[in-house]
Amino acid sequence: ALQYSFEGEEVAGEGVRSVFTSVLVHGLGTGEADIDADGHISLDELYEYVYAQVTAKKEQQRPQKFATLEGQIIIAKNPHWVVKPAELPPELQQAIENPLAQVRVGAVHALELLLRGSDAGRALAARRTLERMREGDDSRSVSAEAARVLGAVPAGVQPPTASPPPRTRPRKPPRETERYKILSADRILWKQDGKEMVRVPAGKFLYGDKKEERELGEFWIDKTPVTNAEYARFVAAMGHEPPEHWKGKTPPAEMADHPVVYVSWHDAVAYAEWAGKRLPSEEEWEKAARGTDGREYPWGDEAPTSRLCNFGGKVGGTTPVGRYSPPGDSPYGCVDMAGNVWEWTDSPWEEGSKYKVLRGGSWLSNQLYVRAAYRYSFAPGHRYDFVGFRCVSAASGR
Repeated sequence: ALQYSFEGEEVAGEGVRSVFTSVLVHGLGTGEADIDADGHISLDELYEYVYAQVTAKKEQQRPQKFATLEGQIIIAKNPHWVVKPAELPPELQQAIENPLAQVRVGAVHALELLLRGSDAGRALAARRTLERMREGDDSRSVSAEAARVLGAVPAGVQPPTASPPPRTRPRKPPRETERYKILSADRILWKQDGKEMVRVPAGKFLYGDKKEERELGEFWIDKTPVTNAEYARFVAAMGHEPPEHWKGKTPPAEMADHPVVYVSWHDAVAYAEWAGKRLPSEEEWEKAARGTDGREYPWGDEAPTSRLCNFGGKVGGTTPVGRYSPPGDSPYGCVDMAGNVWEWTDSPWEEGSKYKVLRGGSWLSNQLYVRAAYRYSFAPGHRYDFVGFRCVSAASGR
């Protein structure tokens, strides 16, 4: 087929390559159009490369791009792309060099995440570090764990690349109902108890310590645990027995925005029914806390600190909900899903068990217990100063 393009004021036709065509072919063939050196040439990169080269050769030519597509459009691979190892995060490098073997084992797990990730430079750096730890670490447990990870992710596997998400129609926001007020497409205000709720979209996610793939429909979950002030409205409306540390039916004024505690599973269910909601299953709770990627904590894989959550008995009691937001928030914007208070779920510990599962850890818990996948249980009638709850509603708002 003939190709035509303007060569100055001439038309280049059969047998003649225009400056535009020559630059285009050269950029794709040599990989020079891969401006960000990530191994892929996008439409935007190719345009920038061609524009710069053509205008440098022919000032009167100004290549134009006509495109209405959204997102990054990958059109070619860089044939000469070479992966270069990237620098590891400073905190990870410190863990790798830590004198405690247990800390270095944790670093191996963090390196595994990089090895399986989409950043090829970091994946290469992780592999080389793991190889050194396998061969040279003086702890048998560290070297064995590094060997396990390297065996699980063989060398030479093409690093995964992030594809642009499929173009979909914008999601319609929820419709206003007598039950809730719309704040945004992903946030509503539940009228009965005045709580903000966030949307957890339908789809697959990684569940439990084994990171098994599960799937759930869309639902809404309270952004924060139920507070003393919110629970007080329920007590007043229903004549329900208040928590034992309150003065009559009124919580301590300084604790109004703290999560309500000394509530049994039965108390939590009664509140949920009054509000027109329900307790979450432990699967719903975990997805809301963890997102879809199997992270250790709501904020990611970083170990908990006093900046991220209330744990380890460091504060000596509950803290106002949202004190650790946004650094400690979950992927969906849920607050206090690690530490502060254990949260009742509607799930039994096992089939036929009378015990109910709690999630999230509390202000007393160490970092093991505040992991998003950790399960705990109590008898449904028990009340403690470190146990609270939050509620969910179906996608329809019923």
